[in-house]
Amino acid sequence: MFRAALARVRNTRLLLFAGTLPVLAAVAATAAGLRPPDPTGQLEQGLNYKYYEGSWTALPDFATLAPVKSDTCASFDLSEISHGASNFGLVYTGFISILLDGDYTFYVNSRDGGKLFIGDSLIVNNDGVRSGALEKGGSIGLAAGMHRIMVAYFNATPPPALLVSYACASFGIAKQAVAAGALYRPFTGAVPVITLIAPNGGETYRLGDTMLVRWTFTNGISRMVRIGLSLNNGISYSVELTKEKAYFQTSENGALDYVIPDDTSLITPAARIEIVDYDVASIYAVSAAKFSIGPPSAAIRGASRTDESSFLILNGKKIECSVKNGTSTGRSALWLVSLKGQKMLLTPDISPGLITWKIPAMASGVYFAVGRINGRSETRRITILNKR
Repeated sequence: MFRAALARVRNTRLLLFAGTLPVLAAVAATAAGLRPPDPTGQLEQGLNYKYYEGSWTALPDFATLAPVKSDTCASFDLSEISHGASNFGLVYTGFISILLDGDYTFYVNSRDGGKLFIGDSLIVNNDGVRSGALEKGGSIGLAAGMHRIMVAYFNATPPPALLVSYACASFGIAKQAVAAGALYRPFTGAVPVITLIAPNGGETYRLGDTMLVRWTFTNGISRMVRIGLSLNNGISYSVELTKEKAYFQTSENGALDYVIPDDTSLITPAARIEIVDYDVASIYAVSAAKFSIGPPSAAIRGASRTDESSFLILNGKKIECSVKNGTSTGRSALWLVSLKGQKMLLTPDISPGLITWKIPAMASGVYFAVGRINGRSETRRITILNKR
């Protein structure tokens, strides 16, 4: 299924990019010696934190203390949280996105004490009071996926300082701060819902047509989606309309105008569309019923055609534009366009059917014959020789 393929794609991206990253971690086979990813529900970017006040010389057991406040933040940056000049503590919790198997080293540079946990394992112990910031590190092998992360910190002597970094020798990644885009917390808002508006069943398209894909979101202000096309009535969604880039939606209404390629493998009486939330593959919508994709309505033919994409025209010979099967009820027209973009209208709009034009005397060269039938068009490359 398209959603399953999407989950596999997510696991191939680079580690810890700043910005929006996929958040649904599929627990896959784990290489020997690597910590497996943690199962997750729906996630959103950022961390949860609890803020404490008190005077300590070492990190206390914060689980036995009542926090002064609890909230969310984007990263481990102390400037995001209102705190005192000293005598306070913080516990950050969430998930970190690891998208490549490897050995990772984490660092805590802090004044005063700090500890970093992956899952239940203490990776960095940088506890204690000191006269300035001090950095310590620790390593762990991690499999691709989401891993629980916790950082506990306190400050007793101003000014407070905290920097959480990582490096990965397996991929030549030098030490750098953990980006906000790699940090996630459990989703607590209303679950977004996708509603597919069109195509939603019963429509008829032809190769070369523009298919207007329309959908809406509820409980989501700006979302990214991937859009798949099924040619077998929803058994699989093998054609990805958005390719490698996700389609970004900036409001509750989404739209993609997709030009169906001139590819006969796409012809089917049983097409469906699937729209999948880029962040959470379990949020998706599919066409309520099948629609069809047929052959193109317009066909251009020449007097001595050499292949499917070009043909040779001798001045005084003829070029034809026709409507297959006489199914179109629209109007038809034909142009010749030079390589320099000069355009010659051979005929104004006329009734559909088999239409034949005699090529006027004109310079030899390569041109494009552009036929338009009822708003659909087809282009063929032609060569004109100035002889009879």
